[in-house]
Amino acid sequence: PETVMDYAATSQRQRHVLPDGSVAWLNAHSRLRFAWAGPTAHTGARNVELTGEAYFEVAPNPARPFLVQTTTAQVRVTCTAFNVRAFAAEDSVDVSVTHGRVWVRRQSAPDSVLLTANTRVAVHAADAPGHTVHALHRTKEEELNARAWQTDTLRFQETSVAQVVHTLRMTFGTVVQVANPRLAQCRFTGTFARPQPEQVLTVLAATTASQLRADGPGRYQLQGAGCEATTGPGMPASADTLQTRR
Repeated sequence: PETVMDYAATSQRQRHVLPDGSVAWLNAHSRLRFAWAGPTAHTGARNVELTGEAYFEVAPNPARPFLVQTTTAQVRVTCTAFNVRAFAAEDSVDVSVTHGRVWVRRQSAPDSVLLTANTRVAVHAADAPGHTVHALHRTKEEELNARAWQTDTLRFQETSVAQVVHTLRMTFGTVVQVANPRLAQCRFTGTFARPQPEQVLTVLAATTASQLRADGPGRYQLQGAGCEATTGPGMPASADTLQTRR
């Protein structure tokens, strides 16, 4: 008989050991269903249905592939570690690999790509507005904070303010409006352990000589003249490594 387990994370991330010994970290507001024929079966896939975001460390079993199904993509592995972001409100599924090899296939077309360590792919839905469906293509993973929600650490290395704002939105759902395009281009360096969005933004505002204003729950405005008026042309703002307690 098939064993089916359901897992759901609400406002906090969760760590689960799946029945096959694999480990799954669920991001907030994510759901996972795991189904397999049990430890005594010698064949048959380990099937996962995912809505939201999860990081997997898959227990090795070459005879029983580990399949992650989303509305747009299928991920197939036997032993590896990888992240899948598949929120219903977003128009693509993002898969990034920490180590091992991962096959990613588009659900709506015979198109697949092999990912290796430190590579990623974005799979757009065939009917996603504004997107032309191209063949899947792997790229180098250059986002330092792709797993920040799971590692609980944010790292910025001469990162633009615009990218910092994007990272906070992807990691925490925080919305930040930057009033000045020159401020958005400023560069920022800093490391935050166990970060809170307001803490990161407070340090960002201080190091770029800008003003931070709360604009409702999870919403902020950042106003300032930009780097040319604060740190000088081409000079990044920086912050010491910070640690906070939740």
